[in-house]
Amino acid sequence: MRKLALIAASLLLAVRVPAMAGDVSQPLTPSWAGFYVGVNGGWYQNINRSVSNTGTDTGPLGLGTFLAVGAFPAKTGLGYSGGLGGVTGGYNWQFAPMWLVGIEADIDGISAGTSTSFSTPGNFRGIGNAPFALGFSRSSNFSATLRPRIGVLPVPQLLLYATGGLAVGEDGFTASFTCPVCATPTFTSRTVSAWAPGLIAGAGAEWQITPSWSVKAEYQRLFYPNLVTGINYLYGTNISTLRSSIPIEDNVVKVGINYHF
Repeated sequence: MRKLALIAASLLLAVRVPAMAGDVSQPLTPSWAGFYVGVNGGWYQNINRSVSNTGTDTGPLGLGTFLAVGAFPAKTGLGYSGGLGGVTGGYNWQFAPMWLVGIEADIDGISAGTSTSFSTPGNFRGIGNAPFALGFSRSSNFSATLRPRIGVLPVPQLLLYATGGLAVGEDGFTASFTCPVCATPTFTSRTVSAWAPGLIAGAGAEWQITPSWSVKAEYQRLFYPNLVTGINYLYGTNISTLRSSIPIEDNVVKVGINYHF
């Protein structure tokens, strides 16, 4: 009886071991469906860098006059770049083995900005003016997006996707005028800091390194309405008005890591 039990146990073990080996050799097919959250970081850079200036005066020798004679340019570059970082969340629906659609949102803080200035000597081109300086500065502080995604899985672990949707951002733009020897005022400036809705489009790739974790790289292009600022300078009984605008069109490159529930 004891020998019979040992033979039966040996037979069961002989059957079970190949079955277990077969189980190990069959990897689980990754699933992308469901909720995920993550963190991201990257680089932020503007594309269209041109500040456009127009000036009007109620009398002679105002900013409009000096713009017309070339004391400072009607258009000037104001390029900037910097870093960003934030959080990501979304949901995926996987259709068949190769196709996926989803919705994703991200919120990022941005540290990007730059400034430029122009100085004009007194009696510029024979015009009896006091020396003055004109400056511009630009910053990006925050961005949030909400985007659908559509992707393809050439292999189960790799997702290639396109994305596009809505964006909102906080940006700042400053114009300043300095005239140390002017009677009043010696300095004036105006800063516009605005939240603006915009559009975003991009593409990326995401690799599932474990059933719960993935890493990604993504390129985005952001479009916001122009930022417009200006200064009003009082000289004598006259008023000089300078209007400056800059388009907001930015490149964003991100890398991130996501946890899938």
